[in-house]
Amino acid sequence: MFLSFISSFFARHLRREVKELYISVTILDFAVAMVAIFEPIYLWKIGFSLPQILLFYAGVYGLYFFILPLGAKIAQGYGFEHSILYSSPFLILYYLSLFAIPFSPWFVGVSIVAFAIQKTLYWPGYHADFAVYSEDGERGREVSNLALMASIAAIAGPLVGGLLVYFFGFVTLFMIASVAILVSNVPLFSTREEFTPKTFSYTKAYKNLADPKNRRPFFAYLGYGEELIVMVVWPIFLFTVVKSELSVGSLAGFAAFVMTIVVLYVGKLTDSRNKQSILKIGTIISLVSWVTRFFSHTPLGVFFAETITRIGRNITQVPLLTLTYDQARRETVMDRVIFFEMTLIVGKLLAMGILLLLFLVVPQEWFWNIAFALAGIMTLLYGLL
Repeated sequence: MFLSFISSFFARHLRREVKELYISVTILDFAVAMVAIFEPIYLWKIGFSLPQILLFYAGVYGLYFFILPLGAKIAQGYGFEHSILYSSPFLILYYLSLFAIPFSPWFVGVSIVAFAIQKTLYWPGYHADFAVYSEDGERGREVSNLALMASIAAIAGPLVGGLLVYFFGFVTLFMIASVAILVSNVPLFSTREEFTPKTFSYTKAYKNLADPKNRRPFFAYLGYGEELIVMVVWPIFLFTVVKSELSVGSLAGFAAFVMTIVVLYVGKLTDSRNKQSILKIGTIISLVSWVTRFFSHTPLGVFFAETITRIGRNITQVPLLTLTYDQARRETVMDRVIFFEMTLIVGKLLAMGILLLLFLVVPQEWFWNIAFALAGIMTLLYGLL
C-alpha cells in the first residue's frame, strides 16, 4: 500500500522519447546549475556594473526574439532532438567567451550571439519534444518528475560549482560544465529519432503575438519577467550578502533540496485537480517569497527567501507548463511553443527595461527592494492563464 502511494506521484506511461529527454535534461541542468547562478556574479567581479549586466542580457534576449522562429524552422525540418544537439556547441562557446571577456571586449559580442543561438536551437526542440510525446492524463506528473530531476541537479550543481570556483576558479568551472553539456546529448541518440520534416512560417510567429485570442496567455507569460530578476538581480544581491561563491552555491543547493518533495506532490495534484487553482496558489506563494526578500539581509534570511521562492515557482510552473503543453497538443504544437517562448522573451525584456529605468531614477539603497517588488507583481500575471 505504501509503495502504491509513493508510485502515484510518478508518471507510469513514459514514452521512450520522454525518458531520453529526462536523462539528457538532468545532465544538462547539472552542467548549467554549476554555472548559471555564478554568471552574473562573474560579470560583476570582472568589472561590469549592474546596468551593464542587464544590458548584456538584454542583448541576448533581444537577438533571441528575432531569430527564435528560425530555431523553430530547424526543429521542424531536422528533428527536435537534432535541434537540441545543435545547440550544445553554442552553449560551450558562450561559456568559453565569457571566460575570454577580460582579454578582449569583443568576446562580449561573441558571448551574446552564442547564447542567443543556443536558446534558439534548444528551446523549440525541448518544448515541442515534451508536448508531442508526453501522455494525456499524466502530463502534470511528467512535468513534475522532470522538475524533480532538474531539482536534484539544482541541488548538486550550485554546490559543485561553488566548490570549483572556490578552489580552482571560473576557468575550471566553465571547462567541466562544457564536458557535461556534450555528454547530455548521448541519451537523446541512444535510439534513432523518428521524424517527419515540416515547415514553419517566420512571419506567422509574430502575427500570433498580436492575435486577440492569445491576449490572455500573452499577459500571463509576461510574468516570466520575474524569472529574469531571479537569474540576474538575485544572485548579485546574494553575493553582496554572503560575499562568497561557495556560500552562494551552498544556499542555492540546500534550498533546492527543501523543495524536492513539493514538486512531486504538485505534479499529482495537477493531474487530479483544477490546474488553474493550483497555478493561482503558486502565484500567491511566489508573491509572498518576493515580499520576504525585503527582509533578507542575512545568510539565514536569504536561505529562507530562496527556499520559499523555489517552492512557489514549482507550484506555479508545473501547472503552467502542463496547461501550455495541453494547449499545444490541441493546436499546432510548434506555433504554441514559439508563442510561449516569444512572449516569455517580451516579459524578460520588459523587466530589464524597467530595472534599467529604476537604476537611473531611484537611490541605490532602494533599488533591491523595488526590483523584488517588481518581480512579485509580475508573478501575479501567471494567474491569468
